[in-house]
Amino acid sequence: MKNISQTSEARQVSSFKFQVSSFKFQVSSFKFRVSSFKFQVSSFKFQVSSFKFQVSSFKFQVSQRRKIMNTDDKLLQRLGRQTVLDENENSVSLSSLWKEQKTVLVFVRHFG
Repeated sequence: MKNISQTSEARQVSSFKFQVSSFKFQVSSFKFRVSSFKFQVSSFKFQVSSFKFQVSSFKFQVSQRRKIMNTDDKLLQRLGRQTVLDENENSVSLSSLWKEQKTVLVFVRHFG
């Protein structure tokens, strides 16, 4: 029977190049826990010419329920007089959007 012994060897990286011309990745919350980590590199090359990250479906659940409140009629009248452009760049009053059916208005900030 042979005796097998393990030895620990430290390696040094003399050259390491990592280049990305453009990359954007945004995470609002991320938790990562490592209890033990060992990293050894003898040779490493990483090249990205094109990168695309697309999410086709995203689902999340909110545990808090919100109470639906009645909207002030005076506020609706003032808001309804405002006009916006539709997809054909025709002027449309906001009140015309909720005359026939219930409507949810979402305001999105746009920069650029």
